[in-house]
Amino acid sequence: MTTAIRILAAGCTDTDSALLRDTISERGWDFRSVDNGANCLNQLQKYQPNLVLLDTELVGPDAYELCRQIKDDHTALVMLVTSLRDHSEIARGAEAGTDDFLSKPIAETDLRSRLVNLVALHDTIR
Repeated sequence: MTTAIRILAAGCTDTDSALLRDTISERGWDFRSVDNGANCLNQLQKYQPNLVLLDTELVGPDAYELCRQIKDDHTALVMLVTSLRDHSEIARGAEAGTDDFLSKPIAETDLRSRLVNLVALHDTIR
């Protein structure tokens, strides 16, 4: 059942966070946003999200290291939010274990479809 879905975003701009909040709340899912990697680690324990969105410009720890930690220690799925077009950076995200990528600037239709797909994946593997 997808009504208990909790989504945590880390390092996103205020504009991106507002779009995320609106899109996620439309579906009845819960959303929290934090500004850095340390706060994300703290919220992982308290909030226990099903899905974590990490901006690749995240600091302390960076998004790639944080992705590795989440995949090693938690059951949450991870989506990297990136404006990067460099194939080596995409490979770095894949090696860190990301489940998906979302390109910036964020397109609402792309966001919706990727969220729905990851939530369905979460429900399948849960």
